Amino acid sequence: MDVTKIIKRPFQIRIPGGWEKHYFETSEDMIVNIIQSLETTGYRKLPGGLILQFGQGLARFVGGASGYVSERDVVFPVAFQSRAYFIIPSCNNITAYPSGSQPGSGGYKTGCKLLFRSTGGADSEYQWFAIGY
Repeated sequence: MDVTKIIKRPFQIRIPGGWEKHYFETSEDMIVNIIQSLETTGYRKLPGGLILQFGQGLARFVGGASGYVSERDVVFPVAFQSRAYFIIPSCNNITAYPSGSQPGSGGYKTGCKLLFRSTGGADSEYQWFAIGY
């Protein structure tokens, strides 16, 4: 099996008399200097300096009648050179929702604190995604 044909699938356009094939110039095997870790918590450094990072954890809620809160410290797998520009948290529990983020001890370069609220108080798995350079 030729792996190149799997990665570089042609994009075909119908033209009079048949099909015209185009190959994207930035197919996965042509991008050089990619450093990545694709574990449960991981990252991908792209050419040009952009870094994508992601992970998951468990939000343990404390509180009472007025609602439940959870603050979770996230340490990025690799430090951003400048900072994280977007941090997107999400929850798996329908009664829990992300309510914000705060910088960690190294600003937004090395991590952050995710804030969650819940109406039910049951612990919830969460995921996060950060983009920066």
